[in-house]
Amino acid sequence: MPDLMIAFSAAVSRKNGFIVLETYYTKQIGVSKAGKYKGGSITAADVLNCLPIQNASRDVVQKWFAEFAYQIGKNSFYVTVENFRKLHHLLASSPMIFLDHADASLTLISKIEEKPGRKRAKQQYSIGNCLFSCFSDGTLCIENRPGAASHIQALCPKPHLSYSTTDQAYSLLFEYGGEKAAYMDKGLSVKTEDGIYLRNFQYESRTGQELQEKGFLKLTKGRYAYSGRRDRSALHTMLSEMGIILDDDKSTIIPNIKITRRESGWFEVDLSYNIGDRIINLASQIQLFAQKNEMEVGDKRIVLPDSVIQAKDDFVVKGNKLYLHQKHIFQLLRLIYNSGSSITDFFPYADVKPALPEPVDKMALPYQREGIQWLKFLFLNHLGGCLADDMGLGKTFQVIAFLEDNDVKKHLQKVLIVVPKSLLTNWKREFEKFCSNYRVGIYHGNKRSELDFGKCDVIITTYNTALLDKEYLDHKGFTIVVLDEIQTVKNYKSITSQAIKEIHAEMKIGLSGTPMENGISELWNVMDIVNPGAFPGHSAFLHRYHDRNYDELKEILNLFILRRMKKDVLKQLPPKYEQIIYCDMDIAQRRLYTGINIAVKSAISRLKIFAAPVVLKGLTLLRECCCHPLLLDDTINVEGVVDSCKLDALKILVADLFESGHKILIFSNYTSMLHLIRQELEKRSEYKANLFYLDGKTQQRNLLVEQFEKASAGIFLISIKAGGVGLNLTSAQDVIIYDPWWNPFVEQQAIDRAYRIGQQQAVNVYKLVAANTIEEKILDMQKDKEQDFEELINGISTDKNIDLNKILSLL
Repeated sequence: MPDLMIAFSAAVSRKNGFIVLETYYTKQIGVSKAGKYKGGSITAADVLNCLPIQNASRDVVQKWFAEFAYQIGKNSFYVTVENFRKLHHLLASSPMIFLDHADASLTLISKIEEKPGRKRAKQQYSIGNCLFSCFSDGTLCIENRPGAASHIQALCPKPHLSYSTTDQAYSLLFEYGGEKAAYMDKGLSVKTEDGIYLRNFQYESRTGQELQEKGFLKLTKGRYAYSGRRDRSALHTMLSEMGIILDDDKSTIIPNIKITRRESGWFEVDLSYNIGDRIINLASQIQLFAQKNEMEVGDKRIVLPDSVIQAKDDFVVKGNKLYLHQKHIFQLLRLIYNSGSSITDFFPYADVKPALPEPVDKMALPYQREGIQWLKFLFLNHLGGCLADDMGLGKTFQVIAFLEDNDVKKHLQKVLIVVPKSLLTNWKREFEKFCSNYRVGIYHGNKRSELDFGKCDVIITTYNTALLDKEYLDHKGFTIVVLDEIQTVKNYKSITSQAIKEIHAEMKIGLSGTPMENGISELWNVMDIVNPGAFPGHSAFLHRYHDRNYDELKEILNLFILRRMKKDVLKQLPPKYEQIIYCDMDIAQRRLYTGINIAVKSAISRLKIFAAPVVLKGLTLLRECCCHPLLLDDTINVEGVVDSCKLDALKILVADLFESGHKILIFSNYTSMLHLIRQELEKRSEYKANLFYLDGKTQQRNLLVEQFEKASAGIFLISIKAGGVGLNLTSAQDVIIYDPWWNPFVEQQAIDRAYRIGQQQAVNVYKLVAANTIEEKILDMQKDKEQDFEELINGISTDKNIDLNKILSLL
């Protein structure tokens, strides 16, 4: 538990005219003979929500601050002189109240007196109508001086939002006694002719949070961007209900946008504003705005939304109307969003009717039919998209069924399907499984040049082959390119990603359960692949959507990304139960782990900037120690520790499950760990006869899967990266994740080998976690990543990059 420090901030108090106390956590308070603080680093502490502390009673401290202090900042409090004396007396038995001098040094306040006597003060501070004298023995003398004291008041302020056309952002202000203070500035009080008003920290924070809940995006310095509709009347109403005053600039006019769909992919854009009873149309004046978003007209300032400026050069002017073609899809969607309309009203894929062969039509579940409709809609509108359904919902079937649609078939020449190497045979068999009439060929390997493209309707190849033969494939004139596991080319700088972009087609379809594994940059690349040139460049996209404009991005993505979750569409699937099994290290393994942890933390702390090799090496050592000490080199495991708490727990778990007749999948990130597990399990003959093993080097994967599926009993050891995709293992009902991975979607892919269409039994997932180690921190990080993806595809998102402080927090 930390110690609590209370600092009387001399500089801040002098500036505000009253005593300001600041509260901090520190590992342990130390005091030199001269009375100076000599403990470690300190961090801000909100004492009203205090952690357990060791140098005082948390309840006593919380109660006192709640009753006698007034919170004016996250860890800043106003107290009267009299109450400060009482606090010092209350906590006199523990050295925890310090004077924070103007030079940032901290000295212990050992006692408080009223008169200095004959002693000469070391330092003096004039605060309000009091003189505070500090002496070398730690005494603080407080003298009242003649003169009227400033009247200090606490009240609930009036919140204001003020819009700036310069940076197109709202500033949140709070009015105290007729004077306004900006939210999040460093001031703790507001001085007026009537006296000093204390800032109401809790009210201001709550108001800021409520704005975010209503669709405002928090920027810097108390500013906000509004991601909702630009309807001034609706905005006024909403803010009024919140008690917030919107400071209008009466001279500023934001034009109305009205979109109407016309024929042949054209959209009519009406851009106008009202002055009294007159309607002023801006179509003929659109080019007058040049690169700026505003124009002076008399005493009025016309401000165009950014979406209009971005589309300005793509407009076609006819009379008083502007026209924009659908080929400028991104600009069009932004305009629709800013007009207050719903994008789905203009692009209703539900109106498209599938024309499927009867056998395929009977196989399609309702949500799969919707996916087929969506793909057909995109195809007919010359757009690409990413089918991002949860694992196990039949993305492969939906694509094959879409290709079987009679209306689609009329336009098809050839189809290219690019997949990870492990899925080549799987895709070919899926076409055979659904009795497709398409002639399917695999273009891969040293003899791929022998494939006769003229005898194939569908070509299946790998990402690496596509990279090597990009020009050859581009000249084949594919109508559709399907990219399975499109996250394989998530890095926009990779040569494979660039190669895929150079293979042209009328339509590109991405398939992935995780189109955004690590951030918005990857999402941009997916969109740039499936809709070449439609989205802004990488830098412009990140500038607009990194930490802002989430609602707009979500609305746009709804057209290009279709994602359904298993829990929402497959009510008939059996339940899935997840359980975390915490494993306690024995003394030897814990001692080894602690030593590595200290060394890794020291190495990372010395880094000035992020150095991936150092960081990843350190984190890997810690994770290996959690899995099994035998994964470590002898130079690290010098004591020769041979026992693993997790392997012991695994043996107990496997015994219980196997004896109950269950088939088991065991996943690990480390093939060396899988070898250790196999060696241990092979010691029992009943296990040895039923063991299956698969990693990246395994040949004939599909044969191995078939053998496991047909077996009455089985334990399948699988490398999580090699076996996370392309395997259907629904005969298993128990999944064990031996070691957690940073990315929760990688684990989810592994789990979905068993929990998918065709599963008839409840699936149990067991995650083995070494207690009080980096593995517990990994679980916390998984929650953040899961929230990132869920928010962007199903809501909103930000890009989260791990910095050194984040890394150190794992240790």
